[in-house]
Amino acid sequence: MIEVQQILDAQTEEGLDKPPYIFNVPKALKSIKPEGYTPQLLSLGPYHRYRDDLYEMERFKVLTVRKVLMNHLTRHKFEEIVRHLAPHEAKIRSRYEKYLRMSGVELVWILGIDGIFLLQFLQTCSSNEEYSRSVLNVSPRLSFMVDSKGHTKPSYDLLIRDAMMLENQVPIYVLKRILELEFDNLDKARDILAKLFLDMCKKICPFRVKADQLDRSALKSKGTFLGFVYSLINPMWDKQDQLNPEGILEIEVDGADGSGDGNGVGQGHCSPFINTRHHSPKKVFGDLWDAMSQLPIFKQGPLKMVSVLKDVMTKVLPHLTSNNGSQEDLNNEGDTIIQVEEIEIPSVSILVIHGVEFKPAKGGLDSIKYDTKTQTFELPTIRLDVNSEVIIRNLVAYEAMAIPGPQVLARYAELMNGIVDTEEDAKILKKKGIIEGELKNQDVANLWNGMSKCIRVTRVDFIDKAIENVNKEFSSIRTVKIYRRCKAYIYGSWKMIMFLATLLVICLMLLQSFCTVYSCPRLFHLEAAKK
Repeated sequence: MIEVQQILDAQTEEGLDKPPYIFNVPKALKSIKPEGYTPQLLSLGPYHRYRDDLYEMERFKVLTVRKVLMNHLTRHKFEEIVRHLAPHEAKIRSRYEKYLRMSGVELVWILGIDGIFLLQFLQTCSSNEEYSRSVLNVSPRLSFMVDSKGHTKPSYDLLIRDAMMLENQVPIYVLKRILELEFDNLDKARDILAKLFLDMCKKICPFRVKADQLDRSALKSKGTFLGFVYSLINPMWDKQDQLNPEGILEIEVDGADGSGDGNGVGQGHCSPFINTRHHSPKKVFGDLWDAMSQLPIFKQGPLKMVSVLKDVMTKVLPHLTSNNGSQEDLNNEGDTIIQVEEIEIPSVSILVIHGVEFKPAKGGLDSIKYDTKTQTFELPTIRLDVNSEVIIRNLVAYEAMAIPGPQVLARYAELMNGIVDTEEDAKILKKKGIIEGELKNQDVANLWNGMSKCIRVTRVDFIDKAIENVNKEFSSIRTVKIYRRCKAYIYGSWKMIMFLATLLVICLMLLQSFCTVYSCPRLFHLEAAKK
């Protein structure tokens, strides 16, 4: 009752009506690659605070905060920071989507420690001299990330990945309050935090970040550092205040491989010939066999001779006519993974063979386009390193959970998944300056091919227009027309052809068995006709 009363009393606090921005990753996403969404070393915030495998780092964080308070924040003890955050506990709690089963004091203590540690960590990674002179001195306990020449070590990358995970965020509001206590000025705290964030983004953001893209006022609506990074990648998101219902594409569960009709809109479909849920090949063959076995002629010798065929074909047919499992098997899984088919678009190497030129765009995601006159496909430059996959995955997850409008980054990831299939595709994009970074060509291909397609797909006009223009021009090539017709009329119905061929073989075997027992030439007077 006391806790309920506290919540009711806190409803008058400013900002409680805003939606949360720290979410749990959907199970459908996390089940594909758990390590891409679950911190491996560092816990920030309450979601992963009490995991046993992160205990050593929890102890390290406390020792680091103690060192920071002793060396620099001499004016304030940690208890003062907690008291400064305590009045805002309800507002801080409302920023988390998941219900937090902990007291307000416990939550404030956790975020106080994590906030100081995160500021210390960001400063260690920052090259901003003004910030280095004015805020927290680098703690010796964080020196393990930097060598004598100032170069980062592998542990730096691991912490970067953990700090960029959707479930591992500290509200910007908390960081501003901690800096406000240090400088006695909220505006100065915002300035320093904006410069620190922007400097960090330049190092880890996969896309190019310009210094004039952001000022301290932009921190007001970003919520977390992950949201801050997303706002740099997709600056149009602030204008997407209302959901565009026409931009949402419905996703239907198809087979285990999510194959569809290949129209590029991201919708699954079931074959009109074989419905694996209601009319499976096994059931069709069983019904056919039961009907045939009731005929008087089959109740004698031939039935015994070919009865084994029933068991054999019952086991074989599902493998000949299914896609790695039936719809029923998929529906029986605990956490169904809804897969969206890969965008129907040729790969980079195939497009280059047919005269398409790839060129780095001058802008960001909003500059993706295909010029039909010059046959030029413009894509934004992206820098990929060992941290990029985790960062992109969590940005896509953040977009799916926090952004109500079109999923621009997710659609871009789908586009790259469609055009980058092999090492050769990655090599071409690197040569054209569209992909930069230290990753090998095969690693780049694996990154995009392994990117999750279990996301809420939306129509993004400028990206879908580019895809449609590419497909339209590619489809006009004569050899492509011939191939697609063969695919539509032959490959598209191979299951039914295989099924009919199997039935034909069974009928011939039955006829042969029948003729062996009953002497078909004598029954049908073929011997007399021959004479």
